[in-house]
Amino acid sequence: GDALVAVFNSLNAVVEAMVGWAIAFMPPGVLSLVAGRVAAACDPVGTLSALGKYVLAVLLGLGIHGGLVLPGMYTLATAGWWSRFRRGRG
Repeated sequence: GDALVAVFNSLNAVVEAMVGWAIAFMPPGVLSLVAGRVAAACDPVGTLSALGKYVLAVLLGLGIHGGLVLPGMYTLATAGWWSRFRRGRG
């Protein structure tokens, strides 16, 4: 019983360390991939422009989702105003 718990606790620690390393190396890896694609493009300015438009679209979508969709769903689901929730009186 206790030995099995110790094994799983050890495995959990190993998995946590591996996930920590993966999270630490992910941003430089993605940056390297994007930089390689931009450098290999025939039109780097056009590629960066398209990438900027993509980033803007993603941020706009996240803003709409977080500012309109989620509060609307909360209001419909709870029949209350979402501002009460934001003030901490939900």
